[in-house]
Amino acid sequence: MDKNVYQQGEGKTLIFLHGWTMTGAAFAGQFSRLADHFHCVAPDLPGHGTSRHLDATIDRCGEFLNALICDLEKEEVILVGWSMGAAVAWNYLRRFGGDKVAGLVTVDMSPKIVNEGDWTLGLVGRTTDTLAASTAHLLDDWQLSSAAVASGMFATEVGPEHFPASYASRIIADQTPEKMHQMWVELTQLDERDSISKIDVPWLVCFGEESRAYGRPVAEWVAAQSPHTTLCGFQSAGHSPHIEAPDAFAKVLKQFVAEAWIGTPLVPANLVHHQ
Repeated sequence: MDKNVYQQGEGKTLIFLHGWTMTGAAFAGQFSRLADHFHCVAPDLPGHGTSRHLDATIDRCGEFLNALICDLEKEEVILVGWSMGAAVAWNYLRRFGGDKVAGLVTVDMSPKIVNEGDWTLGLVGRTTDTLAASTAHLLDDWQLSSAAVASGMFATEVGPEHFPASYASRIIADQTPEKMHQMWVELTQLDERDSISKIDVPWLVCFGEESRAYGRPVAEWVAAQSPHTTLCGFQSAGHSPHIEAPDAFAKVLKQFVAEAWIGTPLVPANLVHHQ
């Protein structure tokens, strides 16, 4: 496996797809909880971390994921996409189909992050004008931008003790600013609203009840687009429930794998887990 892909464990394969400005290492906490049960794989997506040399576009990420799935030579995988990683999963499913995907997990992401016209389920408080202004200033002071992005990742600005916003900020600051700008522009142009209704695999829609990025209204809309979804909220968690509530998130993921691969239904249909 290439150096830009983390992997651990054996068994059914879960592919974790990180958010914008992060790397596959953001799922280390899930690896430590799940690698005894599954083959956990987390790439650094194009433009990020050890893949920073690759073109930072959603299409390139989808192609990267397709190549990774082919290289793994598995009959089926489950995709776990957090934030931008969800967009990558949607891109892959739209372009390459779901024949090799046993299930999908998305974490706190909207199919369109810009609020415009009648659409109000993008990033909280962000319109075309405000996003354009913040995008224009993204490269002015990358250290400052890194701190601002990190502070929005969690339910509180300081983040959880084991993965504080100050630590996240250092990860973000280490990225290539021009690549992050390129990908951010891509994300502001994202619109997968039509394509997600065609997803035909078991799908767990996760969100943090205290998310300051998207949260419950967005997750409920996304879950309503497909008959194959289960909605799961994590109390006291924000945009990053896999980090903020790692035990609860791992437990839900194990349950979802049982549903997707074994046929054991998740009960109840709508879950709420405490941190």
